[in-house]
Amino acid sequence: MYKSQEVAPGVFEIIIHSLGTPSFPGMGAGGSQFAAWFLAGETPTLIEPGPTVAAKEALRAIEALGFDPDAIQYLVPTHVHVDHGGGCGWVAQQLPRLKVAVHSKGARHLLDPSRLIQGTAMVFGERWEEGFGPILPVPADRLLVQDEGDALPLGGRRHRFYYAPGHAPHHWAIFDEERRILYCGEAMGLPSPDGPMVGPPTSPPLFEVEDAIQTIEKLSRLDVAELYYSHFGHGTRPVPEAMAAVGKSTREFAQIIREGFQSGQDSSAIERKLQEWCDRQGYPARRSFGGTIQPYLAYFKRQSQSAQPRPRVT
Repeated sequence: MYKSQEVAPGVFEIIIHSLGTPSFPGMGAGGSQFAAWFLAGETPTLIEPGPTVAAKEALRAIEALGFDPDAIQYLVPTHVHVDHGGGCGWVAQQLPRLKVAVHSKGARHLLDPSRLIQGTAMVFGERWEEGFGPILPVPADRLLVQDEGDALPLGGRRHRFYYAPGHAPHHWAIFDEERRILYCGEAMGLPSPDGPMVGPPTSPPLFEVEDAIQTIEKLSRLDVAELYYSHFGHGTRPVPEAMAAVGKSTREFAQIIREGFQSGQDSSAIERKLQEWCDRQGYPARRSFGGTIQPYLAYFKRQSQSAQPRPRVT
């Protein structure tokens, strides 16, 4: 089930609802939403294929818009988590002429997705494939590995890649330098569908708080006119406000959760503190912050363990 619209000349946003998919942290139960973008022009491109179930809908949407999916030259995930790049292998099978552009730290997971599959099962359960579809490998000769500062002519316009870790170590953001559109994946947080809040860019199992904050600061220095998020599509808030909102929530959540961790509070007590913070900001009440709290706690536990002195071997 999808809905498509032209959000900029030659740029088509495809919103895909997948009702059977396991819920994501911060998203409602009973269904999940993915955003993909088709860039028409001299070098047709699909940004953010999503999982295989969403990638199938994206290709149907492109064909329904009157374009030939076989003409797509580039497939570009913002990162290789199953809900963003899990469909790369399937798309590569269907469209054997395209190249899959990926950050160097994500390339090995597309070549051999075994660890990605293990991580997906750990987060979403052993039946994850029923909702997301399979994760298939991408052949080595189809990969186009890119790094910080590299650029490609996506849709006929130069798009530059910016390394954006925190949510994932293989995350990058894709910047259309002419239109000043930033395809930010989840590096700039998760906007609320019913209010002004932009939540932190958390992710199990390896959310890195300091990296995430540095990424937000780095991307905030770009001259961005529009933010395109990978779960809720193009942002409707003014960009400076959205960038300030995610920076604030990421830092202040870190402080609240760190204090709770250090004082031995359980998750329910920390959740009450976060709800109180939302009330003070005038944000609508959230059902649960469990998917936000746990990645922070895992980060602080790793930090605590790395700081402990190792026992001396005699």
